[in-house]
This record gives sequence, structure tokens and C-alpha cells, in this order.
Amino acid sequence: MNEELNSLKRIGIVSILVMAVALVAVLAYGRLLFIDYLHVLSAAMWMGSNVFMGLIFYRLIKIMPQKDQLDISRRLLPLTLYFLPSVSLTTVITGFFLLIKVEAFVPLGVRLAVYAVAAMLLIISFAGYIPNSLYIYRGFRDGGFDGEKIVSRSLSNFRLCLYQTVIQIAMIGMMAYIVTVLLP
Repeated sequence: MNEELNSLKRIGIVSILVMAVALVAVLAYGRLLFIDYLHVLSAAMWMGSNVFMGLIFYRLIKIMPQKDQLDISRRLLPLTLYFLPSVSLTTVITGFFLLIKVEAFVPLGVRLAVYAVAAMLLIISFAGYIPNSLYIYRGFRDGGFDGEKIVSRSLSNFRLCLYQTVIQIAMIGMMAYIVTVLLP
């Protein structure tokens, strides 16, 4: 099992590196079009992952036998431990740079609301996903895991995905308002 976890870990690390390289390249180049492209692409990947895990997978995993739940939890670790935090950071960082570029056209209250929603999304990622995923990873790695706790933490991650989906829909509404109403 440790070889399988190491393989999953390598996949997760590659996902972090890809997002980090893309972020550094786009910000170094500095063109608004590329920052916007990476922002929209990473947001779509983040939202898509959240919709799948929060709306679809959460309901499916609840009715599966525990052995299947544990297998799925182990295989989703790269997504919950590596990919989701890296894609969420990429989305928020590029969004921050985009908002700075149009700051003169966006009232302070709207900017503060965007920052607050982005902070909520990051808090869910870094105070929710990562601790749960680390617990799951350590449980599988060390071998003496409590299956019920691992399944419970996995279900918690899926619920967090559902919450993020709802918050992301609110963020998309704010972005649409900024782009269609506030920007010339």
C-alpha cells in the first residue's frame, strides 16, 4: 500500500508544480489576458472538482460499503491534499491581480466583498481539506488506521466541497457584476 501512496503522492506533487509554474510564468509575463486565462481555467478546475465531489460523489460514497469508501478515500488523496489547495491558491492569486488591474473601476465595498468571499474559500481549503486529507494520508501510510474516522474525514471533505460550490457561485455572481456593470 505504501508504494501506491507514494505513486499518488508523486501525482499530487506534479499537480502542485504544474500550477506553480503556470502561476509564476503568467505573473512574470504580466499580460492581463494570460492572467485572466489562468484565473478562469483554474477556477473552472476548482469548481468542477467541487461540484463533482460535493454534489455527486458525496451522495454516492455514503451508500457504499466501508471497504469501497476507504479505497476511494485513498485514491482521492492527490485531489484533496495537493490539487485542490494548489488550484484554489492559483485562482485566488490570479483573481487578486485581476482585481488590482481594474481597482479604479470597482467600488471599495465590492472589492471588500470579493476579498471576504475569497478568504472564506481559502479558509475552507486550508483549515478543512488539508487537515482532513493529512489525517487520511497518515492513517493509510502508518497502516493502523481507523476506517470509520477516515471515512468520516472523507465525507467531511466532500461536504466542504459542497459548501465551496455554493460560495463559488456567489463569487461568480460578483465577478459577473463587476465585468458587466462596473467595468466600461
